Amino acid sequence: MITNDNRIEICMAQDPCKPEGAGYWRKIWRMPPPTPHELAAGGKAERLRQAHRRGISITAPDWAGRTPLHFASVVDHPSTQECIGVLLNRGADPSARDHRGRIPEDWARENGNHGAVRLLHRWRAMSHERRAHYRAQAGFTLIEFLISLACFAVVSFGIYALFFSGSDSAELVRAQAETASLGSVLMSAYVSRASFAGLTTQSAIAEGWVPDELKDASGLPVNTWAQPITLSAVDLDVAGDAKGARIEQGVPAPAACIRFVASVASGFDMVSVNDQELTPAESQDPSALAGPCGNAGDVARVVLVRRRM
Repeated sequence: MITNDNRIEICMAQDPCKPEGAGYWRKIWRMPPPTPHELAAGGKAERLRQAHRRGISITAPDWAGRTPLHFASVVDHPSTQECIGVLLNRGADPSARDHRGRIPEDWARENGNHGAVRLLHRWRAMSHERRAHYRAQAGFTLIEFLISLACFAVVSFGIYALFFSGSDSAELVRAQAETASLGSVLMSAYVSRASFAGLTTQSAIAEGWVPDELKDASGLPVNTWAQPITLSAVDLDVAGDAKGARIEQGVPAPAACIRFVASVASGFDMVSVNDQELTPAESQDPSALAGPCGNAGDVARVVLVRRRM
């Protein structure tokens, strides 16, 4: 008999299973939890995350030198592709070889898994700095992300009060608070969904989670500078993340753009200004932002992307 707490009870053949204390001998065999290899093969990305948070290695090889990343590379399915991203972002080595000398990409090619081949290729082509950034962010939970946004807004308010004054400072603080608020409600709205697929400005308004303070008279989201805020799902060049959440808005250039981007960039995984993608270091460096923020007229187009962990 299989019980609800993941046990198999093997009872005496001549008697039915009885609850404990009924006077019958019984042998209880506890089924071992699935290994990271089994979780990866089955597309159980969230359970891999949980195992990693509990301190279980999700990158170690088995007796044949096969890592969970090898197993995740077999089946071409969104769930196993998400597992590839989870593993890579938590230290898995895409160059690890099994005892037959094959790397995960070899497994993917042998099984016709073109999605995994593409994701592994993108990971290898990514800069060391960006890979390090993703791995540093991989342990964040939703709650930690929301707390970090709120704390960052509070700290930044003090910074702006010290170094800036007047309406410009107030607008920057409001813009940052608006972005933190929008990022928080967006992550909350999608926390139970597999990805950000289907996210649009219209879907967000229809679902009713856009904060009222961000809406103009027509009900559309705008920022403190009355510039439209556009929400959408975007394909990412990050293994395992089929879609990211994209927040696009106009910001006065160049001064406000520089200060705004430098203050909010740490809460997002990708930042681009006027179609120029920035590294994590560039997005928080005012001197590096001067060029992108000042090369497209009076209003800079700022895109912030958040991916699922």
